[in-house]
Amino acid sequence: MWDGIKYLTFYDVATGRNWCKRLMATGEASGHPGAFKRKIEDVYREWESSLERELGKQARISGATPDDIYIFTQPETSGLEGGEALAICMAPDCDRPAMKGLDRDGFPHRVCCKDHLRKARMHFRQQIPYDGRELMVGQLVRQRIHERIRAKHEDPWSTPCRIVRRIGKKVYEIVTDKRRGRNPQRHIDDLKEYDVGDRLLRMCTLTAEAKNAARHHIGDIADVDTEYANGDTRFNDDWKDKTINVNYVGLNNMEQLVTKLKEDDYDHVYAIIPDLPCMEWLKELNELESKWYAIDPEDDETVWQDMQGQKLKNQGISWWIVRFDSID
Repeated sequence: MWDGIKYLTFYDVATGRNWCKRLMATGEASGHPGAFKRKIEDVYREWESSLERELGKQARISGATPDDIYIFTQPETSGLEGGEALAICMAPDCDRPAMKGLDRDGFPHRVCCKDHLRKARMHFRQQIPYDGRELMVGQLVRQRIHERIRAKHEDPWSTPCRIVRRIGKKVYEIVTDKRRGRNPQRHIDDLKEYDVGDRLLRMCTLTAEAKNAARHHIGDIADVDTEYANGDTRFNDDWKDKTINVNYVGLNNMEQLVTKLKEDDYDHVYAIIPDLPCMEWLKELNELESKWYAIDPEDDETVWQDMQGQKLKNQGISWWIVRFDSID
């Protein structure tokens, strides 16, 4: 009570935040002995709700669960004169006073200096038991785009990337569509497996609207000598002086397609190529004599349809409809 008015004060040791709430009881309740007690309970519930919202926000920023954030943000405390409490650095073997904040990746920390931030991150990751998840070198994944660097309406996952090296149990080096600088390293919690859908696409065909859209750029795909279904291309066949439509050969056959096209023993070859800049074969195909037409996920045209003519929604990546020309 101060100056005849009752106040309720909360102090959160973990975050260093405090709240001061003026208690007011009006009407008939002002003269009731339990009015202020009920008011304190209401205010406490309001404060507890705001704390839970803050906890959920920090969990989303750092890509962890609320339990992990709670464990990490509970600092040890040391008593000071005047009855205050002070957070201690979370880095191992350090008992200096800590500063609170977020690093550039949105990771919450309580460290005494920047030098101990990396140690604090490693210590936090080590508190989470390894669940045995593994990713394979060469596998396609999508990396998480944290909400601090994207708009709310944007996809929280990036375009497909490729794993090139495993650094530790939970950390992988990836190749993205940005070829500049060093390859980024990502924690497995920030990676999600990606599948183009080869098994499903073997039972699909290119839609008529996609053919019509591409016809003005690369020519009429229907006027061919030989056509293969998705995933059934026979690379040992004779393509000499012929116009071939291989459709989508499948991810595992892209290297064979590059080799066959480099032989330059054909007239024209039509192909449907997934837009995966992280793959080396896409760069090699770009270097050949060719014309390209893209259908993006947000376009009105649909790329694929099943055997019953049901159109499939474009998922995640763009598709190129390409005509490769012989240089002879």
